[in-house]
Amino acid sequence: GYYSIFDKKTRRWDKYYNSAILVPPSGELDYYHKHILLPFGEYMPLGETFPFLKSVVAAVGDFSRGAGASTLNIISGGMEARFAPTICYEILKSSYVRDMVKKDANVFLNITNDSWFGKYEPMQHLALARVRSIENRRPILRSTNTGISALVDLTGQVVKRGGLGTSEYLILDVPVCDHRIRTLYNLFGYLFIYLLPFIIAGTVLLLRNKKEKRRK
Repeated sequence: GYYSIFDKKTRRWDKYYNSAILVPPSGELDYYHKHILLPFGEYMPLGETFPFLKSVVAAVGDFSRGAGASTLNIISGGMEARFAPTICYEILKSSYVRDMVKKDANVFLNITNDSWFGKYEPMQHLALARVRSIENRRPILRSTNTGISALVDLTGQVVKRGGLGTSEYLILDVPVCDHRIRTLYNLFGYLFIYLLPFIIAGTVLLLRNKKEKRRK
């Protein structure tokens, strides 16, 4: 959905967001505004500095950037679901999704429009999204307008999925885990990768020293 802010001083709509809106039984709406915008689609790079650039691409949007990682929370059946909302390609950025888990998210929600890229991109998008479940041990509830909608469990397995370009609805039992659960990746991120060159260098030096001692 779209969310806009009206500026009473200028009497015009000042900001537009690509947003996810939570409608709980209480009727008190909550919002998440997309933070990672698609360049040349949702905004023009350097468009604020050089406004003429916005006219270079006819279909470019002028969306504002949301505040960042957050959760949308709802209590259902005595259990609190803390949704980590990601819109479109946001779910592909592992560090951003990791930040949402740090804010106690226990269910990933991915809303996307994959109708622009043919029949292969929706399958690739779903496959890449599954990695976030593996990294963080959180289920993904994925809703798309043309496919592929799906439920991915905590291990990255697709429990149930819809078709591509089909009209249907899915009834899903979504597992909700303890929001305090943390994986090694969620705790340390890519620390191992950063340390890997030092580990390799240390191993090489150790083996070299052993080899020299044998020669002596």
